[in-house]
Amino acid sequence: NMEKVGQVQPCTVRLSDSQKNKKYELIFGERRYWAAISKGLKLKVVVKDISNDSAALMLLSENANREDTTDFAYGEQLNTLLQSEMLTQQDLVEKLGLSKQKISRFLSFRKIPEELFNEIRDWSQVSAGTAEKIKQLCSKGLTYQEAILYYAEQIRSGSISHNKLLDLVESKVNNEKRSLKDTKKYYTKDGRIAFTVRP
Repeated sequence: NMEKVGQVQPCTVRLSDSQKNKKYELIFGERRYWAAISKGLKLKVVVKDISNDSAALMLLSENANREDTTDFAYGEQLNTLLQSEMLTQQDLVEKLGLSKQKISRFLSFRKIPEELFNEIRDWSQVSAGTAEKIKQLCSKGLTYQEAILYYAEQIRSGSISHNKLLDLVESKVNNEKRSLKDTKKYYTKDGRIAFTVRP
């Protein structure tokens, strides 16, 4: 409780672009900032001269350590940084101390086909590992995408692991292939389909 023990760690700020107004931009310590504001306490800050990319990295680092930051939210932040061209994927690897595989996993959310991405809608409960598996399965074609969509509710709720999803999707696709293979078509003398028998 900040009221009882005080502010243990200062927030990090930098002078904003409108320096003539001497306004500051909060870089690190959002929770401490809001706690102090809500209690009417003075805020301890450290003013640093920080570039845009360094500021973004500090924010990413703070969010990575927060328990309430979802894989999807973190992936969105990484993606925004890359889209702005402030940093490359290699920069993220070097400066965040994460492996290429881990960065790639967080970025998987936005590599899922748009139609499927929109159908699932809420990704807040989905792990980066599951997103990566969905991306990989989608690359196998439309049949796999349809099978993934069949399990959309379980994916959305986060109740299905990436390994379980792989097993379910592969099984569904294989069953459909077998079903199509066992389907028998009977033709009339002039070559038209008379009727179809499915198992």
